[in-house]
Amino acid sequence: MSTTDAPDTANDLRPMPGTTKSRRMRGSGDMRQPLWKYIMQPGNNLRQFSLRTQIGLAAGLVLSVILLAQALLLFSAARDDLKQSLSRQLDVLVGRVATELDDKLLTRIATLEAMASTFPPAALKSDKDAERYFRDAPILSTLIDDLYLFSAEGVLLVDWPIASGRRGLDMTERDYIQGVIQNGRTTVSKPILGKATKQPMVVIGVPIRDGKGQLIGSL
Repeated sequence: MSTTDAPDTANDLRPMPGTTKSRRMRGSGDMRQPLWKYIMQPGNNLRQFSLRTQIGLAAGLVLSVILLAQALLLFSAARDDLKQSLSRQLDVLVGRVATELDDKLLTRIATLEAMASTFPPAALKSDKDAERYFRDAPILSTLIDDLYLFSAEGVLLVDWPIASGRRGLDMTERDYIQGVIQNGRTTVSKPILGKATKQPMVVIGVPIRDGKGQLIGSL
């Protein structure tokens, strides 16, 4: 047997080109998948990992739970703070609006009382005189939307501006008329719906007295 025909034992035991490389690629590919997916695969469990790895996984899980709990607590606290802040702002806004409304109401009451004190008694018997008095009143365009003249019995005699269907209405059941007739003093109504206009309104009833202090009508 010649030396050229002898089998090369070293070469025969050498792996095929690409075999080791392909095995390494498959192995490295398996290790690139997420750890939780690897654990969830059938046949894989935490026993395959070292004690250090298991402790690390447990610590990571505990830390995640703690961080989640802290985030929920912070969110709840922030929500409560926001509610309290909005509540305080709303209280301030409501108080400011209420103060402005009170100031406006007091201004209108004082103006109507001054107007009633100078109202000519003869205008109670003349629609034209009452209309002229209302037309010349400077408060109509600045403070008061509508002016009404009632008899001492609570019947609407004159309205200004004039609106169809209002004159002659018996308004004695209205609280502002009852306050004027029974108590003889200025009365502010609750929010009501107008009989003729069908619009929501607040009415101020102010007594009109003659020289002897007798009630002869109301504004």
